[in-house]
Amino acid sequence: MFLRLGLLLLIFPLAVLMGFYFSELSDVNDCLRVQGSFDYVRSLCDHSQKHGFIPYFQRHPFEVNSALIASTLGLFLCVFGLYKGKR
Repeated sequence: MFLRLGLLLLIFPLAVLMGFYFSELSDVNDCLRVQGSFDYVRSLCDHSQKHGFIPYFQRHPFEVNSALIASTLGLFLCVFGLYKGKR
């Protein structure tokens, strides 16, 4: 039980986080392909102004921290499940 829950918590939050990240990255690449500047604050392509890069962690700290904490908890549950299974 601990092993299955741990594996779920280890993999699922990071997979969801990567999905959101790569979805946004696709929007940024589409904007740059048409010679625009991506506004990271509003998540829009802007053709009139240049916008600086803002890291994903700065824009979504709660999502990133939550995913990392859940994955760390999942790692500990996996270790505990493997240890308990050997006894």
